[in-house]
Amino acid sequence: MMTDAEVERFVTGRYAELLKFYDEKAARNKKAFYGCSIYVILASAALGPLTAIDWPCARTLTVILAPTVTVVAGILTLYQAQQNWLGYRSAWDALKREDSWWRARVDEYASGDANALFVKRVEAIAASEGRGWYMRQGERTSRSAEVDSPDSEKSRP
Repeated sequence: MMTDAEVERFVTGRYAELLKFYDEKAARNKKAFYGCSIYVILASAALGPLTAIDWPCARTLTVILAPTVTVVAGILTLYQAQQNWLGYRSAWDALKREDSWWRARVDEYASGDANALFVKRVEAIAASEGRGWYMRQGERTSRSAEVDSPDSEKSRP
């Protein structure tokens, strides 16, 4: 049986750290995703008109913008900002929901050791998001290895 003092230490320590971590990571990845995506959209849209303009700097801007669109789009794919943002935000939402259920003593929290159940579920949410992050990184690594492999169909001309 977990005491109220023990769960309070957990809530002010580990649980608060998890909430802060997921909130900050979600916000950072959301900003990165939107910033890079907006750049790709605007720079791509500017390329067409720039090629049609008879202006000395237009060619230079086109030569600069075209490869940066590719680089920024590649960075978006590599770092998976959108997927990470959604994963972190989903974990944060699940943690907040679990806290609400625990405090209201609803569902399984209505009977038994609600404090121990709360800690167990919070840790399960963190572990699940961690596995999701590793899976996303593994997908990225395996796709990269697939392209780099000399035996890969994707690397053949």
